[in-house]
Amino acid sequence: MRTNLFVVLIAALLAGAAQSQSQRPQPRAWEGRVSIVAEDDFEHKTSRTRTFMEVDGEMVELDFTNRAPKLISGQTVTVRGNRKGGQIAVASVSEVYPVGNPVCQSIGELKTAVLLFDFPSGSLLSSTGLTKADLQEIFFSKTKNSVSKWYPEASYGKSWLSGDVFGPFKMSRDYNKNTYVSSLSEFLAAADATVDFSKYNRIVVVWPVDGTGWAGHAQLGCSGTMVSPTKGKLAGSIVWLFPNSRVDWDAMVEVAAHEVGHTLGLGHADWMDLAPVPLGPPGAQGTIQEYGDVYSLMGGHAPVGTVMGHFAAPHMYKLGWFGEGQMQEVESNGAFRLQPLESTASGLKAIRVRRAPDSNRWLWLEYRQPIGFDQAISGYGPQAFNGALVHYEDPDPVYLGTAYTDLTMLLDMTAAATPHEFSDAALPSGRSWSDPYGPLSIRVGAATADGLDVTVSYATPCATLSHTAHTHSLQAETGNILVYAPYGCAWTAVSAADWITITSGAGGSGAGTVAYSVAANTSSTWRTGIITVGWRTFTVTQKGTDANGLPSAVSVTPDHGMGTNPTFTFTFSDPEGYTDLIEVNMDFLQAYNLPDSGIRMQLHPPEVGMFLDDGKTSTVAHVGAAGGVQNSYLGVDSSKVTL
Repeated sequence: MRTNLFVVLIAALLAGAAQSQSQRPQPRAWEGRVSIVAEDDFEHKTSRTRTFMEVDGEMVELDFTNRAPKLISGQTVTVRGNRKGGQIAVASVSEVYPVGNPVCQSIGELKTAVLLFDFPSGSLLSSTGLTKADLQEIFFSKTKNSVSKWYPEASYGKSWLSGDVFGPFKMSRDYNKNTYVSSLSEFLAAADATVDFSKYNRIVVVWPVDGTGWAGHAQLGCSGTMVSPTKGKLAGSIVWLFPNSRVDWDAMVEVAAHEVGHTLGLGHADWMDLAPVPLGPPGAQGTIQEYGDVYSLMGGHAPVGTVMGHFAAPHMYKLGWFGEGQMQEVESNGAFRLQPLESTASGLKAIRVRRAPDSNRWLWLEYRQPIGFDQAISGYGPQAFNGALVHYEDPDPVYLGTAYTDLTMLLDMTAAATPHEFSDAALPSGRSWSDPYGPLSIRVGAATADGLDVTVSYATPCATLSHTAHTHSLQAETGNILVYAPYGCAWTAVSAADWITITSGAGGSGAGTVAYSVAANTSSTWRTGIITVGWRTFTVTQKGTDANGLPSAVSVTPDHGMGTNPTFTFTFSDPEGYTDLIEVNMDFLQAYNLPDSGIRMQLHPPEVGMFLDDGKTSTVAHVGAAGGVQNSYLGVDSSKVTL
């Protein structure tokens, strides 16, 4: 039933629709600084990402019903939802404020404090055999493999580790991995008399817990959620390491360095399997294997006795480790010579190749040699040293199902010969690959100890499309794409989504028509798929089941005014009724170049609110209560609200 919601403002006063209060808890607004944490389960090759928010000095986990939004540690976020214990079930995210000035930079010194802890049930030494001296060597050794040796080599000297090991500190009770975030303040307090936390931007907490092997969690990026009793709130990043028993030395170094990589903001190094082809049509959903890239520290474990190799080129570029001229974007024909990624000499280390002229997808090419820590790659065979490793960059990999997208995806360029096998993933010397769904071709030439020759070429598409996108309702529907092409121009049409079917015109020569159908969308969310026609991209968007249930503004009376006590009536239409609405927002556009301002009406419970002049600080008043809220441009008299 179509329901109109009338909103009356007196003295620019917003009034909510009348309704009885439900017996169930009503969502409310929560604001705080967030901390994004990656939890690594190397044994089962999986991980999960959790989001925590600082609320009233306490760390509370945010539970997103759908896929979590892209957030960064240290951002201040306003969410709306219901809290139960240590969790908030998030209904919406309304405001996200910038991080500010994080200190967890990826360039320069990583000042690290490693804190060791013992529990009443057992000490770190008794349960793992690890001593303080061992942890000192794992992190800071100058002679053995260590975290502090890995980073200068992999970053061309742009990033290095320094610091100290403290403890072990005796805790008064046992802890477990389920409470590692909420109990962080207790661990920092236990070490506070010994450690000057203001000197460090990385904190590593090491304790013995039940588990298997050497595992860890890490904060993705920086936040201000660390609190020292003597230094107050601190900006920095946290690593938690949970050694249960002493394992291979290099494996401990590898895991520790991997977790430090997360604090730089990196996701994992995965592979995407589309066998028997290296790469499918744009939007094709291959099989993703987390930690699958065996050539990167952010991927799987190295062979015993070695530490995993360097980061993949996309991660190195993100961190700012490439200098001028060491990475080049390629969008036209050209020949390039890639130096070994490990080489410290200036010169081209990686190319980022656009997949097609109108595409926002890219392929990264890099060349590896068994130098330094990359000798670990030899454990998988020599194939990676005789060709180009290729990583795929998809700007919207919604099929990955992860809350963060700062990952890399390795492609198997020999998928036809050895499907589902990524130990020979490089495009070998003397071989070419042509994209069957686009104009791109790549040929790899001679591979020597000094470099790899790569040639990139683009064929000229001969077909154009009548339009490049269409939006369908949630029902099953059909559509047509007109193809304009000269005589003799051959083209094919391919769907990259299983809910889009090419019904006719899957191929042709010259002008033609591609007919397609979309299946009914039973999900509440909209979805997007791709049809590739003659190397051109056609985007199909389909509405979800909530597409016809969105409220819309109908009118405002009067539509302008001035003075200190005008009355405005706003009318909204909501086909599903207003009982499910959480809040309504009104924007007032100011004349004479004054800033815009707005009023927010929260319906559960009825409150009016607005931002103050700083644009960030929010103030609210209960409907019907004396007084109100205001800033320099707008005011609300909450006592005059009519429901």
